[in-house]
Amino acid sequence: MKISSYLPFVSEFYMNGHNYLKQQFDLQGISYKMNENSFTEVSNIAVLESLVKEFQPSIALNRIDYWMNVFFRFDKGNKSTRSKLLSHKWFTYQTEISTNIIFKSGKFANSFFQRVLHKHHTIGLPDRLTEIFGLSKSVHHSKSTQHVYSVQACIKHWLEKNSVKCYNKSGCLLRVETTINNPDLPGLKLKKPACNLQAYYWYGHGCNSRYLNTLSDIEISSLTQDVYEKYQQPVITEKGQRIPAPDLRNKKQMALIQVLLRTNFRAMGFRNKDLRKKLGKEWKTAKVAYELRKLRERGAVKKLQGSQYYQLTQEGYIWLYYSIFNYSYFINPLLSASCKKAIKKSA
Repeated sequence: MKISSYLPFVSEFYMNGHNYLKQQFDLQGISYKMNENSFTEVSNIAVLESLVKEFQPSIALNRIDYWMNVFFRFDKGNKSTRSKLLSHKWFTYQTEISTNIIFKSGKFANSFFQRVLHKHHTIGLPDRLTEIFGLSKSVHHSKSTQHVYSVQACIKHWLEKNSVKCYNKSGCLLRVETTINNPDLPGLKLKKPACNLQAYYWYGHGCNSRYLNTLSDIEISSLTQDVYEKYQQPVITEKGQRIPAPDLRNKKQMALIQVLLRTNFRAMGFRNKDLRKKLGKEWKTAKVAYELRKLRERGAVKKLQGSQYYQLTQEGYIWLYYSIFNYSYFINPLLSASCKKAIKKSA
């Protein structure tokens, strides 16, 4: 706790969640292992999960009241340090929420983190951070930094005054940490009073999860045979309309897929006119709507509730990503090679 020595006696209270868990484990006799400020092993995972899920803002506020009563005494006559008419209101100043991935071997942790540094340096782009922070409107003021502490690197991305960072903690675990300094960004719906602390936790947990999803590779195996066939065959709507499958041999269809995979459309969604701006003048409104319907009827694109915007579904994103990758690196090169052989034979 930090207390100002002058009116209006602004006070700051700092609470470490790992230290709180450590105290609870000691009280309940649960064994654990720590590496610096990290748990690497806990004998009773159920208790750990329960403590995290059931954490309430009142736990922190009760500790604040305890220490405030020590330093700001009431009913002490001439020795009182504060009038009964004066009180403090508590607001969140900075909230940090971390997610840890523990590795059995430091060798694998170091190897994986090197891949993160190498492959995902573009996460700091505003559109990607907008998606990670779950904002309802794009924010364009961002920056990324990389620092080396001892022998470990830390990559940190800022969006306005909020940040998310990823670093190799002590060589044994990967930590992703969201820091919230500004809860007023569009779509956050977070309030400053400390009684909303639990909402900060769940929001930060969601940011960490979205960050880790961004790091993860595309899992093609999630596309089952039925899902794959759905994009190869015509489908019949409830009204009996026949909707043809997307034609990946068509250059215009491939151009649309490339536009749909843009990070800003992935994060914020898109409208018909947004796509036409990127695709060119030859794309008319009806043409875009027709091609989009092929994807909508198959569940690759959904309409955002209460708006004119559309957005790719997780299945749609994986299928489009697979399709563009497959065409660019396998089908097209093979076709080009076969054409070259045919030309040589005819010559």
